[in-house]
Amino acid sequence: MAEHAEQVAPHLEALDWQITHNDPSPHNILMTDSGAGFIDFGDGGWNPRLQDLAIAAGHMVTDAQQPLGGAEMLIAGYASVIPLSALDRRVLVGLMRARQAALVLINGWRSHLFPDQAAYINKNVARAERGLAILSRLDTLAAQAAIEKALSATPPAPNQEGIS
Repeated sequence: MAEHAEQVAPHLEALDWQITHNDPSPHNILMTDSGAGFIDFGDGGWNPRLQDLAIAAGHMVTDAQQPLGGAEMLIAGYASVIPLSALDRRVLVGLMRARQAALVLINGWRSHLFPDQAAYINKNVARAERGLAILSRLDTLAAQAAIEKALSATPPAPNQEGIS
């Protein structure tokens, strides 16, 4: 919380804002032979554009051997289409951590309120806890270095079906 309050929140207004999906998770993406599309726009709103990347990348943070937990190629691919500003690069990991923490806390509260739906509500909690643990190892400089390294990677080209 202190990191977010000191290093992320003061910069939110300076980020580029737009209408966002605000929940680009694997559960909300449909893949077809002609490409990908999103469903479930219930969380959408006017937010920092970077928030969609932070949320999507957070879902990829599963590999403790990688500094960004395996989200590197997603970040590189996104930035190959929408370049990240210096400020975006500085706050991205903090936004990823904030989303992971919010998911754990809110779903814990909701499962207490609705115990009969706890299994569904908590379907992403273990992944978020693991992702938060992986990202929490990075201090500010290490987080920025990991983002810069990810941005220097070449995202894989789509296969013949348009899906990597």
